[in-house]
Amino acid sequence: MLHHLTSLQHPLLDPFRELNRKKRSRGNPLFIGEGRLVVDRMLASEYEVVSVVLGEQAADHYLDRIPDSVNTILLERSLVSELVGFEFHSGVVASAVRKRNTDLDLFASLINRSSATIVVCPFTVLPDNLGSVMRLSAGFGVDAVIVGQRSADPFGRRAMRVSMGNVLQLPVIEPVSIREIITDLKDRYSYHVVAATGSRQANELPMRRPSGKLAIVLGNEADGIDESHLALCNQEVSIRMAGTTDSLNVANALAVLLYQFMQVES
Repeated sequence: MLHHLTSLQHPLLDPFRELNRKKRSRGNPLFIGEGRLVVDRMLASEYEVVSVVLGEQAADHYLDRIPDSVNTILLERSLVSELVGFEFHSGVVASAVRKRNTDLDLFASLINRSSATIVVCPFTVLPDNLGSVMRLSAGFGVDAVIVGQRSADPFGRRAMRVSMGNVLQLPVIEPVSIREIITDLKDRYSYHVVAATGSRQANELPMRRPSGKLAIVLGNEADGIDESHLALCNQEVSIRMAGTTDSLNVANALAVLLYQFMQVES
């Protein structure tokens, strides 16, 4: 349904207000995507798109492509920038319904593949890092990503943009308890759980991929992996650093690990 609005007071615009807020509630029933690439992937995904806001510069590209069931809102460019709270050049922003995936059992057939790989982010705070984790995971063929409640919102505006919408192609599980889900991966689903650490006692890359199903647990940007989570892992792995550098950015480290385990040793 097409809506040509000249005021920002319409309730259809409520999901898009103050898009530049750093902390959007993960309890919000909708998530927001911005820019043509992300919105294109939202429209092509299995997520239910509720509304699309178009500035003048994007209208011709989208008007014939958006389903009639989606609220299509036309705004002047200056109003789009006022709505989202910053100078907006992408010309398109959309809202879609979240999926509340909290249980591994919902993905039993997927994660029980003989060589499945899962990435676990208990406490990845920065949206840019989490977005990069999603993009890397999709690019290397990871089967699912588990995101702890203390992490950034995987469907937040910044993480969504950095992931280039790749989060939409991944099963994302947001459990209540990371400890319980790591335990389930190891004990119920027979995963070999490796912790990415900088410990001197860790096994250094290059190394062979552990046989069977693999879960890679990533650390917090400042403090690494919580000791209670580390105690649940089967093995620690590290990437040797030179000079005074003691570790890589979490997303860069994951890129090295996934290349080693899914390309070199696949």
